Amino acid sequence: MANGVSGQYGTLKIGSSEILEVYKWSFSRKAAVHTRSTNADSGYKCAVAGTKSGSGSIAGNYDPADPVDDHFEEGDSITALLYTTAAKYFSVPMMIESLDYEVDIDEGAIVGWEAAFQTNGAWDTTNIKS
Repeated sequence: MANGVSGQYGTLKIGSSEILEVYKWSFSRKAAVHTRSTNADSGYKCAVAGTKSGSGSIAGNYDPADPVDDHFEEGDSITALLYTTAAKYFSVPMMIESLDYEVDIDEGAIVGWEAAFQTNGAWDTTNIKS
């Protein structure tokens, strides 16, 4: 029986700096898929994988002592280490697409931020598989 993995050790690092107060991240990997059909395919379409791309988001609590925009801003090109456990991670070159802040005046909830990104070149899955 396979064991699940808790996300409690997930984190984000840029270089050797851990970005504090991150509470979730997502990373979606995909390939462009091109279909074709010819007279040799007996009425069935065939698929061919094209270029790969990815996108995702990172969210955290705002820390005035270590604000997220000291580490990256919209339009920045960075390489982030997205940890799934204390030792396993994806190394992802990314372009920060947007950086949003959320302040809830009515409820007084914790001020949060969320960054959306697009991959910016080839990501490395070597460490996640080892």
